[in-house]
Amino acid sequence: MSVSLDTKIQIVILMSKFESPIAVIRELQRQGVSEIPERHTISRIYQKFLQTGSVEDIKPPGRPTTIDETKIKQVEEALITMPMNTVRNIAREKNISKSQTHRIMRDIIGFKPYMMHRTQQLVDEDMDLHS
Repeated sequence: MSVSLDTKIQIVILMSKFESPIAVIRELQRQGVSEIPERHTISRIYQKFLQTGSVEDIKPPGRPTTIDETKIKQVEEALITMPMNTVRNIAREKNISKSQTHRIMRDIIGFKPYMMHRTQQLVDEDMDLHS
């Protein structure tokens, strides 16, 4: 469960006052807060505040993404005009790397890879043989 920033700030204030996660939970219940975190979560939020001076989440490590809205729109337009297009063709047409194109299609737009398969149509006579 994700705790909102306002609730985190309220937890830090109450922890400095009561010094007990259970007392903080009771006070939040009295105030009518709808989503109250667990006791260990309250302790972690307060410890993080004492160590860092902030209750905000730390940005994930790693290189920042270079995928922006224009690249997403370019890939979406290519898929709208020709939905059976391949990742490589779209990447080549739009001058976007293949890995970025694949990530946009899979993670952001939600396209899943699909392989067409030929199947034979079953008729009523085949059902007797199939059983």
